[in-house]
Amino acid sequence: MTKMTRNQLEKLLLRYPKNQLAKRALEALRSRLSNLHQSTGGLSTTHLVRIYTRRAELNSQKQLGIEGFDELIRLLNQETESSLDIHTVSTDDEVFSIFTDLAISKLVGVLASKGTIIDEERSTVD
Repeated sequence: MTKMTRNQLEKLLLRYPKNQLAKRALEALRSRLSNLHQSTGGLSTTHLVRIYTRRAELNSQKQLGIEGFDELIRLLNQETESSLDIHTVSTDDEVFSIFTDLAISKLVGVLASKGTIIDEERSTVD
């Protein structure tokens, strides 16, 4: 991930000081122990609504403890951009999925889960 992308995400998250998940994601992004992984690139917003609505249901049913689904689903359903990007920031004990427009100028939502990125991938597959 480029330094420019990291800086863009940091500036974007700074604009949401009252959003606790954005604030935690910013702290993680600023941590020397964090990793910023490859972003997804443009994904269809309609596709994301379908996928993350289902993941929210699974999160609730299996009590996975992933935070942020309610707000994310609400905002995805209101989104006018046809494509969005997901940026993943991980630390030793938490993973953040940061949903933005393609220009990284608008925050759509943040999901946070305890564990590592591998743990998160397993929870969505099981």
